[in-house]
Amino acid sequence: MEVTSLRSHLSGTVDVPGSKSHTIRALIIASLAQGESVIANPLDSLDTRSCAAAVRAFGADIEIEPAQWKVKGVGNDLRLPDNVIDVGSSGTTTRAAGAQPTREDKATRNVRAAARMEPMATPSSR
Repeated sequence: MEVTSLRSHLSGTVDVPGSKSHTIRALIIASLAQGESVIANPLDSLDTRSCAAAVRAFGADIEIEPAQWKVKGVGNDLRLPDNVIDVGSSGTTTRAAGAQPTREDKATRNVRAAARMEPMATPSSR
């Protein structure tokens, strides 16, 4: 059998689908930035929505659109959440939100308390 390869040029574009971890990290970073950030093609999932709710609790404003999420960050002026932050079963959000410095340490305790209320899903339980 004989195989012949001809010279050619490959061209085009590829849209990479959103990643849950990248979307959550982008939300955390955007919420800590001053001004507006745009997250293009985020992954919309229960975990990323939990993270959006968490950063809203710290004072960020999020506008969710189909192809992009706009985040107005609070910079160094994080707000103390009014209540326990429910992060669902998002481990990445639990770790990131629990580490956010606020003017009072109570916010960290609230995030951790919510995480203890609902056990995180393990690969075998999904």
